[in-house]
Amino acid sequence: MKTSDRQIVCFGAADWSGMYARAQQLMTRFAAAGFQVLYVNPPITWLSPLKKPLYWKTRVFQIPKLEEVSPGIFVYTPFPLLPFANLQTRINKLNQYFLARKLNKISKTLEFNKPIFWTYLPNNVDILKYLRYSLLIYDCADEHTSFPGFINPATVSEMENRLLSQAEIVFASAQELYKKRIGTCRYIRLIKNGADFKHFQQVLEGTLVLPEDISSLPKPIIGYIGAISTWLDLELIEALATAYPMWSIVMIGPQDIDLSALKIHKNIYWLGPKPYQILPAYLQNFDLCLIPFIINGLTVNVNPVKLYEYLAAGKPVLTTALPEVTQFSDHIAIAKTKAEFVTLAAQEIAEDCSLKIQCRLKIALANSWDLRFEQMLQIVLEKSS
Repeated sequence: MKTSDRQIVCFGAADWSGMYARAQQLMTRFAAAGFQVLYVNPPITWLSPLKKPLYWKTRVFQIPKLEEVSPGIFVYTPFPLLPFANLQTRINKLNQYFLARKLNKISKTLEFNKPIFWTYLPNNVDILKYLRYSLLIYDCADEHTSFPGFINPATVSEMENRLLSQAEIVFASAQELYKKRIGTCRYIRLIKNGADFKHFQQVLEGTLVLPEDISSLPKPIIGYIGAISTWLDLELIEALATAYPMWSIVMIGPQDIDLSALKIHKNIYWLGPKPYQILPAYLQNFDLCLIPFIINGLTVNVNPVKLYEYLAAGKPVLTTALPEVTQFSDHIAIAKTKAEFVTLAAQEIAEDCSLKIQCRLKIALANSWDLRFEQMLQIVLEKSS
């Protein structure tokens, strides 16, 4: 493999410092395998601070920067772009042109000649003609046409179709994503999400320091770790809080929706985002883990990372009936109604045992990020040869 083929420019769908998920897990492993990685945080637009005022301080008035966050991994945070690029292709083309100019300068600084171009974003199709790259990889981890906000599904679909037709490799993280794209690209493989097994297995040792913000909470503790956004079924959370007022319901993750209606429930604790490194300490003290997603066009295409992380911690899991979780129905609780969600919560806590814990760990080990990475690495090496 040529030196240039061991360089990756990755356009992520989330900030590197945000929720540590598929892109960060894979790029960290590529760096450990000897690749140099340039990770590009997804650009915000000039309208983004209206939804997230923090961006005024952290993004809008910050000089775009390049930093080495760990050996072999550089992160670039771009300048704000024009809004409505997912509504109008011509706006996207203009945004991608200006992004390319800056990216080419950074690539020259880092001595990236013709790197692998790895993207999670359909709109990157319009940057390709301005870049020199050796291999194009589209890692499809979401149904982008179903995201809320200022998008035209037809525009996003058209951009993704062009990206699919040009990519030498397409990965899909969920069965539904795979089935919808299998006839539209040259090469596609279903590579689902996973867990950092060793990281979350720390929970089983029982020696992690109890975080202060949950140290005095009444047991049992029912926990959720993930984005608190439009796909979360808040009615299910409220139903649990109402049915079990003596339980503690802990919600960990960044929030971008209004939660005022649930603030009346004193047994729901909104703790905000927590560093990935200390998540096992929280999980160690959870008695039940939740995946309370609404079933819609976005979530039916989601293979939830949190499922594998919960299982790697040995914890019982209660989820709604997402297509991607059904294969584990013998080992997790799947609720199809609100009443069933409430009933199964108590049942899963009462019936937990060491045998079930061992079964969960076995599933998690078979779905580790290490195994996922090895599958992808072999494909990348074959296509690069």
